[in-house]
Amino acid sequence: MIDKIAYIITFHCVPNYGAVLQTYGLQEYLKTIIKDVRVLDYRPEALINEYKTINCYSIGSITMSLYSLIPFLAKKRAFSEFEKRLQLSSVTGSQASDFRNIYSDYLFCGSDQIWNTNITHGCDPVYFGAFQMTGRPKVVSYAASFGKNNFSKSEINEMQALLEHVNVVSVREKNAQELLAREFNLKSTVVADPTILAGVDAFRHLISDVKYKNYVFVYNLTNNPLTFQIAKQVAEKKRLQIVQVNGNRVPLHNHGCININDAGPEEFLSLLFYSDFVVTDSFHGTVFSNLFHVPYITIPHKTRGTRMVNLLTELDMIDRLSETSDVSESSINWNAVDNNIKRMRDKSIDFINKSL
Repeated sequence: MIDKIAYIITFHCVPNYGAVLQTYGLQEYLKTIIKDVRVLDYRPEALINEYKTINCYSIGSITMSLYSLIPFLAKKRAFSEFEKRLQLSSVTGSQASDFRNIYSDYLFCGSDQIWNTNITHGCDPVYFGAFQMTGRPKVVSYAASFGKNNFSKSEINEMQALLEHVNVVSVREKNAQELLAREFNLKSTVVADPTILAGVDAFRHLISDVKYKNYVFVYNLTNNPLTFQIAKQVAEKKRLQIVQVNGNRVPLHNHGCININDAGPEEFLSLLFYSDFVVTDSFHGTVFSNLFHVPYITIPHKTRGTRMVNLLTELDMIDRLSETSDVSESSINWNAVDNNIKRMRDKSIDFINKSL
């Protein structure tokens, strides 16, 4: 155990299952090797505004906000409750200067799309560790993502300067590694998502009983009609009902299934854990299916499917990436999956150990 203080800077404060669970995963793993681990309670306007209770962009956005208000507020309350599991910094802030008096030995930037300029509305120096803290922390990016492959010349120039603040670099996708080498002549390591790094045991105690049995769990993050269509086919083949958790704001009203619009992170995990089958177009839906040994089909993402391909290739499970329900009839060698997960974890742990 290292007698130091480490902070994590990532997207921890949004009602998104993947975002909060990867934050929790990195926190829980680092707690096993560093004495004091906390999450910097950074809440920039660019991030918070995406999840406002009432969106006032247009008449349509106001109408939709009101239409979805009750389940959305319930969902936000569930996520606020989950935040109690995070060791948040004593200071909450929306700009870099708010944290200048916080002492840290290490600053872990990531995971998530913290370097995606579309999300952060330009390059945000905080997510590169390019801001003042006492103690001059060593800055380590862990599984950081750009979320896209093309940047303007001005963005490249700005990132060039910001990346100089990162002492050790790791990313979560091979294309990000290639981008860093091509545009910045920078070496980096591809590591596993923090949910994989933490391992299944870090999440087991979050599981609680659910009131449903014999069901296909559906997590359709992109509202792809194909995802629900395949889920129906699997449900018919296996004589199961469908339980669908909403990853977006617009309430689900699919007929012939159970729609859950206000699940918190623990309920999300519990419903997936106890399901008989999973159909999802989500990266983290895929990750937890593998961690919990639940048979699944992952629907290819039309624009952001790279990390799903990378993950399933690493797990030797690329056949589960499918646009048909046929693969639902094939069995899965979970021992082989576990061995591949261990290999990914070992590589990631080795990166962190060397970084420290």
